Amino acid sequence: AIRYHRSTGTAPHGDATDRNGCDSANDELTSPSKRRGTLPGIHQIVLIRHGESLGNVDERAYVTTADWRIPLTERGREQGRAAGREVASHLRFRDECATDGGDPLEEQCADSGRGGEWRGAKGRIFFYVSPYLRTRQTLREILRELDPECIVGIREDPRM
Repeated sequence: AIRYHRSTGTAPHGDATDRNGCDSANDELTSPSKRRGTLPGIHQIVLIRHGESLGNVDERAYVTTADWRIPLTERGREQGRAAGREVASHLRFRDECATDGGDPLEEQCADSGRGGEWRGAKGRIFFYVSPYLRTRQTLREILRELDPECIVGIREDPRM
């Protein structure tokens, strides 16, 4: 499942925040030299769960195989590729907004007041992935669908 979070610049209760979610009334948080835990230029966080694994289909797989070694099924690989296509659709370069009414970039264009045109650079993405086999296999399938120029980096992190 893919979940998108886009920074809106407002807190859930309408409090004033900057685009990084910091309280704009608090100088300590808004001062770039004092702000900690924020990453400049990060506009969106995308969470993707691994595709269907052998353990999802048959729990007996855990009896004979260590959890971190449980692989994806063929359906899980297909799900990874589908997730890759979805991520790619959010990274692609667009000279004009689509007119099909379902494109998030079209909504972004409408919100920008640019009369339907969106002129931006190709999106960039950095991946964090768990060392579990099924998550690395899902990432491999996602990467098949992405332009390599969009990929800033990949970090395997056991805390994921």
